[in-house]
Amino acid sequence: MKGAFNGALHTSMCESVKLITGSSALANLVGSYLHGRRCHFKDRIRVCMTKGGTPQGGVLSPVIYRLFHALVMDIPGRAVAQDVLVKTISYADDMIILIGCDSQEKLEEAITDIVGALERELPTFGLSMAREKSVILSNDLQDECFGIVVKRSIPFLGMRIDLSGRWAPHVEEAIRRGRVEAEVCRRLIGPEGVVRITPKAREVIRAHVAATLGYGIECWGDRPMFKGVKRRIDSLHHRLEKILIGIPVSGNPDLAVLLSDAKLTLYQRLCMRYGSWKLQNGYDIRKWWSKVVGGRYPAQAESWNHDRFEIGLQPKQFYIGDGTEVSSGYLRPGSTSFEQPDAIIFTDGSRRPYGDGNCAHVGAGFYSSDATIAWSSYKLPDYCSIDQAEEVAISMAARSVPARMGKRYLLAIDSRSVIQAIAGSRQSSLLVDIRREVLLKNLGLIWVRGHSTCYGNIWADLAARHGAYHGQMVMVEVPPSSGRLWVATLWTAVGQVITRVAKVYTVSGVLPHESGEDKYAN
Repeated sequence: MKGAFNGALHTSMCESVKLITGSSALANLVGSYLHGRRCHFKDRIRVCMTKGGTPQGGVLSPVIYRLFHALVMDIPGRAVAQDVLVKTISYADDMIILIGCDSQEKLEEAITDIVGALERELPTFGLSMAREKSVILSNDLQDECFGIVVKRSIPFLGMRIDLSGRWAPHVEEAIRRGRVEAEVCRRLIGPEGVVRITPKAREVIRAHVAATLGYGIECWGDRPMFKGVKRRIDSLHHRLEKILIGIPVSGNPDLAVLLSDAKLTLYQRLCMRYGSWKLQNGYDIRKWWSKVVGGRYPAQAESWNHDRFEIGLQPKQFYIGDGTEVSSGYLRPGSTSFEQPDAIIFTDGSRRPYGDGNCAHVGAGFYSSDATIAWSSYKLPDYCSIDQAEEVAISMAARSVPARMGKRYLLAIDSRSVIQAIAGSRQSSLLVDIRREVLLKNLGLIWVRGHSTCYGNIWADLAARHGAYHGQMVMVEVPPSSGRLWVATLWTAVGQVITRVAKVYTVSGVLPHESGEDKYAN
């Protein structure tokens, strides 16, 4: 593409950010970053008001362009017929379009449609297709097709790609580049032969060499499964470790393994990169990983499926209005974006202090007119806060919803702060459990006014009060507020003891001796 970083329209970028993230505020922030950026020129700061391009060297520029380029990658798939397979691979402004079909006529037709669609739609984004730099990789077409040169192999990201089925040039080129990057580290060795690299710097170098190997790994196919490839990459890893530790290259590789502080080998980093790419494309990588690496899939990669339970909810999954949208057990039509649910579950928490006020009877409960849900009460430890009681009620209500029942349930909550905490990114065991249940069972959250004329909330409040004394006990982690209170109380008690001991010592030190003389006169 021509002028990808200089001509991309800001309006198109902001629209792509809003379309992908669903946040108008984020789109406005990106627009202000792109449109009114500062430029340093001859010791002066000027505000450059442009309509296209991304700030060169800007921190956000690669991310913004990547979101924007996602819309460009959808053009080839929309331009061809349904029986033609199209896959796009991109790196910055370079893009590969893989086309698969069952005849040469369909292939030529697909190329014509894709080129026409790109030349027609790219100008709307402020871009254009560079035909003089474009290349067609094919063994079936002639030397030139539609004004574009046809070749049997092409370079891409330092790799040589062809359709002959030979993989050696790809891996050999990647390993060669990795050896070059590893040899550069020899310059960091001091004149006395001492390596002047911190452990953190060594990790950065290992990640850089692994990233160098990972360029174009999408073209490797299943070659990382071959033992020969694994041996070559492990050999490069041992060579790099010898350089980083200061061992001669001819030294014993077991010594490098013994002294190395590497968290992962280059082969493991490469498999993680390849696995994440496979996983993002809907491929079950666990079986592949166990076969290649010979071990259980790492816990760091397994947590990828649980990240969505830790980043909050989408705006369409909760609603905070004026609190009157729910009345008489039904959702007022047209008041929210929710459809009329099959049942509404009301939740509430109760905390009634006693004694000196530091302890309380804490309970949680929920109520629903649905016979399968009914109502339940729970008792919590006396150190729990009211927010924890609300969260326990929501968690238990969500767990009571049957899975795969085909019904739509709505959770009515009388605490705005708890809904905002669930929808936000704050992490605790209760919040993560609630998000998991809400997302897996497709539940909705809505705020209702507490202690109002809504009978469902009144019944939930009664269930919570009943649970504070007679409910089933549920253990909850100690909230930070109680921990701070305990520390403050303990520190006050310690201070009082120290003061009392100091006073006793001061008085006893000036009392006369039993003989009538000062004990310390001499």
